[in-house]
Amino acid sequence: MHLNYNNQQQDPCTSHQQHTISDLVQNVLAVTLRLGNLWPTHYSFMLGGFLHSIESAARQPASAKWYDRRDYVFLEFCVEDSKNVKTDFDKNKLTFSCLGGADSVKYLNEVELFQSIDPNASKHKRTDRSVLCCLRKGEPGKSWPRLTKEKAKLNWLSVDFNNWKDWEDDSDEDMSNFDHFSEMMNNMGGDEDVDLPEVDGADDDSPDSDDEKMPDLE
Repeated sequence: MHLNYNNQQQDPCTSHQQHTISDLVQNVLAVTLRLGNLWPTHYSFMLGGFLHSIESAARQPASAKWYDRRDYVFLEFCVEDSKNVKTDFDKNKLTFSCLGGADSVKYLNEVELFQSIDPNASKHKRTDRSVLCCLRKGEPGKSWPRLTKEKAKLNWLSVDFNNWKDWEDDSDEDMSNFDHFSEMMNNMGGDEDVDLPEVDGADDDSPDSDDEKMPDLE
């Protein structure tokens, strides 16, 4: 049976958009196949970057809050019931990704940091309520007025005012910071047991110690 669609009305704008999108997709596929035949190595590299861009666009940044301490910067990603948590600590960049909540929402945060960190001494701790990242400063004892390299407001990032303090003017910062961190890590629980760290020079007469212990984090 032959059906005649000539009498059906169609929005010309919608029709034009559909044809435009269809033509665009066909053109992209044609160019992609042509590149694959001509330059397979370069094509693989370009395709990998293209797929990474698509994956990044499909994710959303997780809400986070941060605060500064003498030797560490703390960044807490507020994601409940997180799964597949990945943290990539580079010297000047932090990349965080996970699945969160009952719907397994995809989260991705990429942060160009204000200053350098020590990637090997930076760790993260996952709980059912959040993921806490402890960033070891590349220059201990130097304050961070902001988390990011560029002075820009990010809608997903805020200051943790409950834990923020002007430690530069506090002569008791060493011990108070140790007590604060010990209590915080004990209350967090999490996937693994945590050894209480000696943070920010606790029990150390020197103003800057490279032998500080980090918590037993992931």
